[in-house]
Formats: sequence, structure tokens, C-alpha cells
Amino acid sequence: MKKLLSILMIFCIVLGLCACEKGGTASSAVSEVSSDTSSAVTEFFPAPELEALPAIWDTQPTIKWSELKGGATARVVVEDESGNVIVDKSGLTGTEYTLETPLIKGKYYTLKVFYTRNGQESSMVGITKRGRQMLCLAKKTATLKDIAKKIENSKDYLITFVGDSVTLGIGNTGDEKSYPAFFARRLAEKFPDRKIVRYDGIINGERVPLKEYSAPITVRAGEGGKITVVRSGVGSSQVTDTINRMDTDFMGTANGRLPKKADLLVIHLGINDQGYGASPMEFKERLLKLGVQILRDQPETDVIFMTPTSSVANSKAPASENPLNGHSEAMKEAAEELGFPVIDMHAVWMEHYVQGGANFGMRNWHYDRWHPSDKGYEVMGDKIFENLFG
Repeated sequence: MKKLLSILMIFCIVLGLCACEKGGTASSAVSEVSSDTSSAVTEFFPAPELEALPAIWDTQPTIKWSELKGGATARVVVEDESGNVIVDKSGLTGTEYTLETPLIKGKYYTLKVFYTRNGQESSMVGITKRGRQMLCLAKKTATLKDIAKKIENSKDYLITFVGDSVTLGIGNTGDEKSYPAFFARRLAEKFPDRKIVRYDGIINGERVPLKEYSAPITVRAGEGGKITVVRSGVGSSQVTDTINRMDTDFMGTANGRLPKKADLLVIHLGINDQGYGASPMEFKERLLKLGVQILRDQPETDVIFMTPTSSVANSKAPASENPLNGHSEAMKEAAEELGFPVIDMHAVWMEHYVQGGANFGMRNWHYDRWHPSDKGYEVMGDKIFENLFG
């Protein structure tokens, strides 16, 4: 046994000497082998990533993705509602492709985007093999000033305020103190020759469609045309609840309960979406769904998104910590994709929390953590009016 151990030791020493004669130690010889092995490993290339898709398409949209690496090529496929392939463009080497075949407005399409590398085709990051359904619609282009001109020039114009308990007016001392009511009175001041009429939604519970609308309330009797202001607020509503009551409460004539279709929808949501746990991204996706349905079903109606006021757990907390900051930004992002103008009511609320800012210290804007007081609702009505008419 001792002889065997001695032979093994001599053999190891000889190996080490051979390695040194070649210009290194035994360990350096191992490093060379490792180096040779690593150089033989195939280089890794990440999968290309599809850019975020818009909520709606124009007739010839441009699809964009990240740089194609490792000799990859891209393929874009578009199918119509029946599954017929109307676009199938392969061999693309750039980072975008504009559809050559025009789409039809009002129609749904399915987009699929693949990349091929080394003969194998896979879906890009950001989209599944089944694709994503898209709707071809004209993006809205009306600004707040455009809408104001329509109100001024129309002989019969209907505005519906859609929202949750803030639109309903929880926290005020009566229906005349809701922000739609304050806004209606500002209209009456500006248009003394017009008939200004108001309808107030009567609730049937939280998160469910309205029971009915009130009889018309005359704010000003005039003969130079008519402006109708409708309050359609339901307590605790999230965007999903609002979608569920579209047909009964504010689309078309609301099942015959309103005198005509809305010319303008002003939508104020977000407090309950945030309160029930929806992230800003989830809130944005819900708003996009709501906006697309309005564009599809009632394209002649203008829409304004109004960012959520505030949710104050601690009355002394700085504006930078307000839990609705992210949801307000998400609403503005959704509005940009849909082409809707925005009234940034959240910014108005945040200013009066900032020392030295406009209206700092006016805590009487609040009834409770979520709802304005009479004064807060008056501020809302005034700010809507000022955003439209200056």
C-alpha cells in the first residue's frame, strides 16, 4: 500500500512539472481549459419586446418592438373578426412596421407578432401566441376649448357627469350643493338667455344602476336654446361598476329617462378603485376599456376625464404622499391614449395641501377623508367651468 501511495505522489509531481514547462502552474493549465470551454458557449440574445400597444388603432397603425439581435427577423400578422388573415408580413429586420392594408373603423382585429431565430418562431415579449384584440377607431381630437365652443354654439346641449359618491354629492347639505349643481348655476350666469335644466340621478343602492332620474329642475328659464346638466353618480362605484350601468344610466337616452343622448360625458372616478386595491395600472386598463366602449358605441359624444380629488388618511400628510397620486397620473395616461381632454381636479386638491400654494390651509374643502364639503363641491363646479370657459 505504501508503494502505491508513493507512485501516485510521484505521478502528481510529474504532472505539475509538465504544466510549468508549458508556461504556467497546474492551476493555470486548468484556467486555460476553462477559458477554451467558455469561448465555445453559444452567445445568448434576449427575445425582442413589443412596445406597449395603444387602446385603439387608427386605420394604418405602426407596430414597434425592440432591436432584433442574433440574426432574428420579425413577423406581423393581423386577423379580422372572422379569423381571416388580412396581414402577414415576415422577414422584417427593423424595429417597426406600418400596416400597408388599411383597417376599417369600428371593427375588431387580432394582432400577433413573432420573431424567428435559428429557424424557430416564437412570440415577442409582451404578447401571447393567441395575440391581442384591438379596435380600429378614430382617436378623439376635441380639446376643452373645442368643447366649450360646442356648448356656446349649440341650441340643445346635454352634459352628463358620471362618477361615484363624489359626483352623487355625499357630504354636502343637499342636492343644490353638488358640483353638477354649482356648475349648472355658473352656466346660467354665462348664458342668461338659455334655458338651463338639471336632472339628478336617484340611487338604488351602492355600485348598482340608478333607480331613476328626478323630474327636470329648471335652473334658469330662457328661450335662446337649452343646456341640460345631468348628475349620474353612484356611491362606492369603481370603473367596472360604471361600465355595468352604461346602458341604463348614461349612454343613449338612458332607456328613455333622459331627453337625448349626451353631447358630453365628464367622468370622475378612481377613489374607490384605489380604495378597493386596484393598482394605477389596473385602474388605467379599466379606464381604457370604458373609453373604448364609449368611442365604439357613441363616437359623436365628447368625453372629459376628471382626475380624482383626494383621499386623506392624515389631514397633515404632505401632498406627495396622497394615495391617489398614481391613479391620477394613470387617468391622464389613459386619456392621452384615447384622445380625451383632462380636467386635473387632483392637482387642484393637492395645491391646497402645499404650504404657500393656492388656497393653502382651506381644510374646509373636506367633509371627510374622501368627500368634499359644500365648499369643496363649489370649488369643483367652479374649476370645471373655468377649465372650459376660462
